[in-house]
Amino acid sequence: MPLVLFWYIMRDLLKVLAISTSVLVVVIAFGAAIKPISDGALGPLDLIKYIGLAIPPMLQFAVPFSAAFSATIVYHRMAADNEVAGCAASGVPYTNLLMPAATLGVALTIGLSVLANYVSPWFWERMERTAHLDAPEFFLRSATRGVPVKADKQLIYARNARRIDPPEGSDAYASLWVEGLLVVTLRDGIPSDEYSARQALFDLHRRPGMTVMTSVFRDPRGTNPGRIQAWLEHFEGPRLAIPDQFRSKTKFMALGQLQEISDHPETFWKVATRVDELRMWLSDRLLYAEINQILKQTGRIELTPELPGASTGPTDRRWIIYADSLRTISQNRWQVNPPNGRDHCRIILFDRGRALTEYRAKSTIVDVQPQLLDEPILTLELRDLEQVNLTDPSAMPVARDTAELVGLRYLKPIGLLENRTDQGLMNAELRQRSATELVQLIRQDDYQFAEPMVRAIRREIGRLQGVILSRLHERTALSLACLIMMLLGSVLALALRNALPLTVYLLSFIPAVVGILLIASGSDLVKSIDVSDIWGLLVLWSGNAGMAAFVSLIYWKVTRN
Repeated sequence: MPLVLFWYIMRDLLKVLAISTSVLVVVIAFGAAIKPISDGALGPLDLIKYIGLAIPPMLQFAVPFSAAFSATIVYHRMAADNEVAGCAASGVPYTNLLMPAATLGVALTIGLSVLANYVSPWFWERMERTAHLDAPEFFLRSATRGVPVKADKQLIYARNARRIDPPEGSDAYASLWVEGLLVVTLRDGIPSDEYSARQALFDLHRRPGMTVMTSVFRDPRGTNPGRIQAWLEHFEGPRLAIPDQFRSKTKFMALGQLQEISDHPETFWKVATRVDELRMWLSDRLLYAEINQILKQTGRIELTPELPGASTGPTDRRWIIYADSLRTISQNRWQVNPPNGRDHCRIILFDRGRALTEYRAKSTIVDVQPQLLDEPILTLELRDLEQVNLTDPSAMPVARDTAELVGLRYLKPIGLLENRTDQGLMNAELRQRSATELVQLIRQDDYQFAEPMVRAIRREIGRLQGVILSRLHERTALSLACLIMMLLGSVLALALRNALPLTVYLLSFIPAVVGILLIASGSDLVKSIDVSDIWGLLVLWSGNAGMAAFVSLIYWKVTRN
């Protein structure tokens, strides 16, 4: 094929391709911005930024159709002007005439593959971050609208909130001053505990996949008047994990990152969430086993209202429970068994070594609230009890139906657990363990309770592997579709030289759309854990295979005539 003819065709292809791609990619980028605009997530400047970020990844969808359009227009014009007939009469084969389209298609396929696997993920991520609020702004907007913020198993309501400068020397990147605070604790999705505070200070710290929020409450009060609060005027709340509104997705990951996630699935947030559920359940069971052993050895355990790292509140306050053992009632609820020969348990409050109050309860229930970042918080539910003021020898016992001691933590004794293989394995240590190591810590008689969580982890890992496989094949299939669609437009233009150019493009557009839909449908099937990957991949690649077969059929008819 003469080089002059090759570049003659190539120049026209590039010119039409550049114009059509520019128009189409801007239209698609505007279309991508419709949803965040309707959600009110984008202001005027953010909209311009969002559209600019959307253009590179949208090339993957615009270029194949632009390539088909440019090939249709250029080759149809050549066929209508009898340039193709003249070349054929001069002995130039159709393969040589189609060589510029094939060459450009191969170059675009390689370029789109690089774009999809290494460039577009970065732009997808920036687009998503642009359309989502960071944690402080999300908290402020939620407070303004009266919408609760969900952190771990708690819902946080605020009447008013404003942003202030973080304390000097702190690693907090933002601080919030909150007024009129209400915190609701959920158990199985149902509110089980509430407390309020007149004012609170929240410090926000960045952590991978989440924002960790530390807090100090002023004048905290429980909403249940029968509860005996374990805190004083100032109370440092537990660390709470607020999941990022922006969630990492596989489409935000380059090829190397996908491979890394495939090799280490526990680093992906969906799997990590399931593993954290197992960690919190395991911390409850290990705490139960440890307390039970201590009660059998010493007949007593100590609880403290002081939270780890607290800078305010009591520093030497202890609640000592005298009992024999524990018995599991249900998940996260234990019955305390009185010492032998007694019909009640004794709970004594000490402050700086001085006994203040004694509770004699005929029924003592321990309610456990596992925490993602800290040790579990305990609530003692006392029923049918007598309360004695030990600071006044003449004070008479006061009978009460119920009472609750809230905001307590287990105080580990020193030197009593050296023979335990799982000693000290509370949340801080459990977070260092992999899912496999966590499963090994589950006792045989407890495995029936943990089995649903273990199955959920395995199912999530299987779903993640399917998503990664789907993403890799989808990117490759979409890139290869560019070459096939360009050849499709070229051969249809040669075969239908007497038809209108837009008619020819419509005939190439329909199978191209069907092919793209098959790629998307096959990708969804591969992601599903209920369908074999083989069937999903067959559907995914059937689009390109069908278009390639159609191109071969049309080319055979063109060369035959």
